[in-house]
Amino acid sequence: MRLIDSPIVGLSRITNREANDLLVKWNHKLGPCNRPFHTESFAIEWNNEPIAVAMSASIVRGPVAGFKTKQVVELARLASANKWSNRVMIRLWREVCAPNYEIWKPLAVVSYSHNALHGGNTYRTDGWKKITDKAGSTGKGGNWGRRGNGYANEAIHGLKTLWLWEYPKVVPE
Repeated sequence: MRLIDSPIVGLSRITNREANDLLVKWNHKLGPCNRPFHTESFAIEWNNEPIAVAMSASIVRGPVAGFKTKQVVELARLASANKWSNRVMIRLWREVCAPNYEIWKPLAVVSYSHNALHGGNTYRTDGWKKITDKAGSTGKGGNWGRRGNGYANEAIHGLKTLWLWEYPKVVPE
């Protein structure tokens, strides 16, 4: 068996700043993720160049989809330089990155897709369960994502679909 000197494709942890720079470079509709709580970032690199990024984050507030805050991790951002790599990134994030969240082991992961901007095919074709298409901030409430707090932007507001992936329950032998 031959050892590879330099992989053609790889998955790596990157800094949140690097991830946010890529979100800006690739014109992600929500822009950078600057939540004031725990966030972790990952990239797929092809020939040492990033082609997709995913950001794990603690949920804004719980419970969500029946899970308490320390039972779930959110896919806060998913973006790519080319559309095909989103499907690869979401699977790698779900199977490799999220289960290794540094501050707790999640029982499930969630993500939101903005109804006006995203049809949800990335989640649906990867086997995620649609929980509701009436999630999201209207910008009128007193929550973290409200308008005028310096964190949210206009793209955040409006109805979203909440997607859920539950990890298989481990049954003791």
